[in-house]
Amino acid sequence: MGDVPGPSTAPYFIQGRATENFSRLCQLIMTIFSDLFRDILSRYIKPADLRSELDKNRSILEKIMNHQQKELVYPSSGPGALTSKDLDISVIYIILRNISKLEKHKAGWGKHPKKDDKSVSAYIEMIRIKRNSVIGHLKTGKVDDKDFQCHWEKTEEAIIAIEKNLTGGDMYKRGVKQLLSCDLNPTRSNLYIWKCKTCLWELIKTICSDLFRDILSRYIKPADLRSELDKNRSILEKFMNPQQKELVYPSSGPGALISKDLDISVIYIILRKICKLEKHRAGWGKHPKKDDKSVSAYIERIRFQKYSIIRHSRLVKVDDKDFQYHWEKIGEVIIAIEKHFTGGDMYERGHPLHLETPITGHQALPLPRLGLGMPDGLASLKN
Repeated sequence: MGDVPGPSTAPYFIQGRATENFSRLCQLIMTIFSDLFRDILSRYIKPADLRSELDKNRSILEKIMNHQQKELVYPSSGPGALTSKDLDISVIYIILRNISKLEKHKAGWGKHPKKDDKSVSAYIEMIRIKRNSVIGHLKTGKVDDKDFQCHWEKTEEAIIAIEKNLTGGDMYKRGVKQLLSCDLNPTRSNLYIWKCKTCLWELIKTICSDLFRDILSRYIKPADLRSELDKNRSILEKFMNPQQKELVYPSSGPGALISKDLDISVIYIILRKICKLEKHRAGWGKHPKKDDKSVSAYIERIRFQKYSIIRHSRLVKVDDKDFQYHWEKIGEVIIAIEKHFTGGDMYERGHPLHLETPITGHQALPLPRLGLGMPDGLASLKN
């Protein structure tokens, strides 16, 4: 891997490359590893069922947990509300290994995976082992360049492989790349908050698009995406414009396709027409009722916000009031969908909704002149 860690303006008491290497690996564990494990957990245990599943399997889990883990999951004060946000990697690993339907890797849980094992459980095991190896450096707080490169490459490989299996996207991959080169000074950098945090279009292109791909992966497995699209071609083509058709069903013949190749408008059509996602109360294509908290209602709200933002792109300017309105509305939707699917806060952290100071000075914020209107055929979709 040709990449090297970026420069740091970290506080003076962090001295030397070896210490910076250790800091980056710790951040990798605390942010990306943790988010990824929570995402995996949500695929096997629905967030709404987490507490009940843990209680149902208490006799199994308590045998394996240490005192601190038991107190976290089964506090002496009595069981209370619990989300994946409250759990660290070690606890999630125990849950995945012992009460989920995740098949063990070829070498068996708790052992080093075989080199040719590409299963999700093998990559989970690899991440766990690398995490423990990094923690082993706690006494010195240093990792030399050679060890850093080894840890980083192995864990990046595991993260990319798991993400490809789960969603077909590249959000975690981008997070790893960003962390490798970011400024470690906490006053000048913030993981998961894109540099263009004040640009509404960037919010749509990154976080909202990743969220839509994540939702899609929960209804159609990434490995089945091409076959599902082909099987439902006669349905989908009726609602796609020429550009969308050429993307999904190219005239040169169907090829490999992953969710990363699809934008929000195409994913919306797929979710609406061939997934078993129940429509919201007002019906697909219409503004949802204000009190509708269904996933489909939140999806619809993002779509309407997207087209509202596109209209602003023709004006080039977005005043403070409109900016704040769109930003908060989209943030509310992102948080609600994430709570439903994972119980985590990865997307919420990616959307800096709660800013310490008011957002100002965006009157002349340039947005892309894409010349996009409502995609052909979308307005005429039937419920």
